[in-house]
Amino acid sequence: MLDTNIDTLHNIFCIFYYCTVIYLSYSIILDNLTNMEFIIKQYDLIYFYSTIFFPISGIIYIFDKSYIYIIHHLISWIIIYYGYIYKNPNNILWICQNLLVEISSIFLAIDIIVKNINKNYNNMLIKILFFITYTIIIIIYLLPININYLLANSFEDNY
Repeated sequence: MLDTNIDTLHNIFCIFYYCTVIYLSYSIILDNLTNMEFIIKQYDLIYFYSTIFFPISGIIYIFDKSYIYIIHHLISWIIIYYGYIYKNPNNILWICQNLLVEISSIFLAIDIIVKNINKNYNNMLIKILFFITYTIIIIIYLLPININYLLANSFEDNY
């Protein structure tokens, strides 16, 4: 990162986004597609906050020349937009399940923030928490969900 202060503020901004998206996604998952009005309202908020987060974060990544993150965020935004346009309950549920991956991102952001504040920092606890949440959410939880979803569902239009 070009400037550690900007990097620190960016990661604090990311944590707020992650927590918001996790909260909204989890409320949709818990609803289990019983109240479509509630689901659409919550998902509209996910889209709204993502539309604020991704461009701001993208600008920071452009200045930092971290282009891989721009591509990652662009793909994420397109997927969130897809759920926003079509409002298919199964798609929204699947997208929200995948947004839970941001739980592990919180630990990654905390690690970066603390490193920026204290250059001699080496806290293995945060790294272990990141590893555990990443493994549980992505490999154990999301891998079977994504395989089943992709085998059982098709996407509209060019998606």
